[in-house]
Amino acid sequence: MRISSEKFGDINIFIINNLQNLSIKFFVNKEYKDIFINNIDDLVNKLKIKGHKNTIIKITENNKRISIVDLNNFFIDNIVELDVKV
Repeated sequence: MRISSEKFGDINIFIINNLQNLSIKFFVNKEYKDIFINNIDDLVNKLKIKGHKNTIIKITENNKRISIVDLNNFFIDNIVELDVKV
């Protein structure tokens, strides 16, 4: 998922949801990285309330624009089954 925000710039998010396990990788602009890092615990707690018992969150700087090739490699390496609703 990609979000373009006035306050935080471009944010790329990769999410893996496998039953109650959730892995989220945020790719954020350098100047906003600390804001995301400082709020990880709050996000994890809110996700626990929603039923996600095991949540792993990683925050990385946006070093380059994410391409479709990067997405393809991400999904091949990390996904066994993909269930998408549009």
